[in-house]
Amino acid sequence: MLAELKDLFAVWIGAVAAAIDAIVTRIVPQRRVLLVEGERDNFTARIIAAGKGALVPQASFRLLNGQAEPALPRQWQAALRGSRIEVVMRSDQLLFRSVDFPKAAADFLGSMVRAQIDRLTPWSVADAVFGMTAPKPIAGERIALTVAATSQQKIQPLVRFAANAGAASVAGLVDAGDAISATEPIRVFQRALGSAIGTAIDVPLLLRRALLGASFAAAASLAITTYLAGAHESEQQELSRLISQRRAALRIDQTGDRRRCCLPSASRPSPRASWCSKQCPARCPIRPM
Repeated sequence: MLAELKDLFAVWIGAVAAAIDAIVTRIVPQRRVLLVEGERDNFTARIIAAGKGALVPQASFRLLNGQAEPALPRQWQAALRGSRIEVVMRSDQLLFRSVDFPKAAADFLGSMVRAQIDRLTPWSVADAVFGMTAPKPIAGERIALTVAATSQQKIQPLVRFAANAGAASVAGLVDAGDAISATEPIRVFQRALGSAIGTAIDVPLLLRRALLGASFAAAASLAITTYLAGAHESEQQELSRLISQRRAALRIDQTGDRRRCCLPSASRPSPRASWCSKQCPARCPIRPM
């Protein structure tokens, strides 16, 4: 049960981070850089959306352990900082699988594929990254799609290169080929690395810290509220006790006054006789003159 909740929490964090990244992308214009993989680990880089700043000429490099060889010029280093990198991966470096599901599963395709990824590929859910084409209707009230998958180990050099360059995000794309009549490439993976202005911000980490902070704040608020409620109740009880004592003292004092005013005899009237006869005429032996 705990493992399932942990997985659901991780999926939620990823979804929220992706939503935040999409909103930032719409609000803040960003430079888009396209890396096309030619021969194995060889890439050609060009800018496809300039955003702010001047265009820079196309560059080619070899990717070794997440580093460009030879090192990119300063113009390109500045262009990559805060940009959105899209990598067109070679199709022979990925595994393609055709799958079909009931039409009713159209809203849950990601979860359906994730649940079967260890059967469709040689990798587990934790070790695999995958994307899929848009579903197409087929006979028997079913839909078909193509899944493109690879391992986390394969994409790590690309993610490391983008992170070292200060990019805002990196995504891996692959051409679906003739496997299905798709008009757009398959997005195999996407990683948010920084903010729209290039400052390194780990959105999932911030979300976890925000939720943890909110939990602590809620617990502290509950504790403070409980303490204040207890203190208020104690004060109310103390106040009620003091009021009761005061009332009792007043009753005793009034009784004593009545008794004292009635003690003098008729021959030696008290100065308070007039008051006494008015307050307790039925009991007071002294009558006003």
